[in-house]
Amino acid sequence: MHQRVVIIQRRLTQYRKPFFELLRKRLQSEGIDLKIIYGKPSRTEQLKGDNVTLEWGAQITNRTIKVFRISLLWQPVLSYIEKGDLVIVEQASKLLSNYVLLLLYKLGRIRLGYWGHGKNLQARKNQWQTEIGELLKKRISKQVHWWFAYNDLSMRIVEKIGFPSDRISSVHNTINTDLFLAHNTTNTAIQQYRQKYRIRSENVCIFMGSLYEEKRIPFLLNACNRIRELVPDFEMIIVGAGPSEHLVRDVVKKYDWIHYLGPKFGEEKLELLALAKLLLMPGLVGLAVIDAFASETPLITTNIDYHSPEIDYLVNGYNGVIVNNPEDYQLYAHEASLLLSNNDQLKILQTGCRESREKYTLNNMVDRYSNGILLALNN
Repeated sequence: MHQRVVIIQRRLTQYRKPFFELLRKRLQSEGIDLKIIYGKPSRTEQLKGDNVTLEWGAQITNRTIKVFRISLLWQPVLSYIEKGDLVIVEQASKLLSNYVLLLLYKLGRIRLGYWGHGKNLQARKNQWQTEIGELLKKRISKQVHWWFAYNDLSMRIVEKIGFPSDRISSVHNTINTDLFLAHNTTNTAIQQYRQKYRIRSENVCIFMGSLYEEKRIPFLLNACNRIRELVPDFEMIIVGAGPSEHLVRDVVKKYDWIHYLGPKFGEEKLELLALAKLLLMPGLVGLAVIDAFASETPLITTNIDYHSPEIDYLVNGYNGVIVNNPEDYQLYAHEASLLLSNNDQLKILQTGCRESREKYTLNNMVDRYSNGILLALNN
């Protein structure tokens, strides 16, 4: 009889789909069935333009429940759970279905695994709702059968709350970068991309990601204006969508050297990264660091305290830049303009990106995740 693994997601994003496809094949080779259960995105999440479906998965309708000023989420997943399953859920205190699954685990019906950061790295400080949620999360996070930590930073966080290290798998969270390696980036191709996207300069930077508060779009736009003063032929490409989109649209009406292109994926994403010397991300950095490594486009960010765990991959001066003062957009612009003007220093960072992309691959993540599943099933 085949063993079965059920992974439950609040929603399914474009970047995660290739991972699930590859993980399914890997587990099938071990005689293990994989089922993905994922919820429909909220209206705000729909604005990001990165939601997809999975033909062999099951999409459910999440239900939001308001308790005082706290939004909780119920996912109707129990009908998809069978006795003996390994069920892996997101580590989130607001997911009500997680508590029912924890009870089933305590009753010996299923094995339960957590997949997450270890704590909410974007938590708002001094908000009682957040503090209660984090205290509850910390307590429950010690109760599960297995932990799938995003990376070594997350693993250290989980160890710190008292979870046994021999039941933690650090999966080195990443995305599929095979397209980058196969993509043609000859000089002729780059000239064609410049014509396609109406780019005139070689001193081009890019922002690529969802547009919302934590991405610090006002800071980015102020820094771009300062870079333009320091590097007169500087041009900026902004790719993405979200609640802060109106800020970008207002600016592009004033400046023809800022190009807003909306969300882009696949080949278009690769073409745009091939045009850029630097990836400017002054706010929250997550998997964009993998794009930077794969495309050899060094990323510049700031030392804010709410980055996602993938910031652990970025080594200042080796494969990217972390500006120490997160409030000084002029210093940020200065660092970017120096790299645009100093080809030798840029090459050092590009070499670091190439070396880092060999470590953080999707195959490596699938290996680590599937090994963790095998250990969790046999433990």
